[in-house]
Amino acid sequence: MDSYQKFEDAIVEHWEAQGTSSVRRPYWSDAGEPLLEIPLLEKLLTVAVRDGSSAQSGSLAKALDMWVAEELRAAGFDAQSVWPRLVRPRVLDPSVLRFIGSLDARTAEKC
Repeated sequence: MDSYQKFEDAIVEHWEAQGTSSVRRPYWSDAGEPLLEIPLLEKLLTVAVRDGSSAQSGSLAKALDMWVAEELRAAGFDAQSVWPRLVRPRVLDPSVLRFIGSLDARTAEKC
């Protein structure tokens, strides 16, 4: 398990409870303002604090990283280009994904 896994789990749980995902939810209000998912931020920060990690562990920063990435995906940025990604590997250059996509299915699966 990587250090982002607990946040990934919380994000998946959050969207499953709402029956949607960050990329399917409306992001802009009729007034043109972003509809930020503050309850998700609160949940992620709670996860970071609840596990007892110190401020120096980076847990709060990782929670914020994951939330900002979710907001960017919701705003329409390419989900594979926003880091940290929701799933492992958290950071993956889009050119690597394009290369893997150019391979035959059997070789791509091994990659």
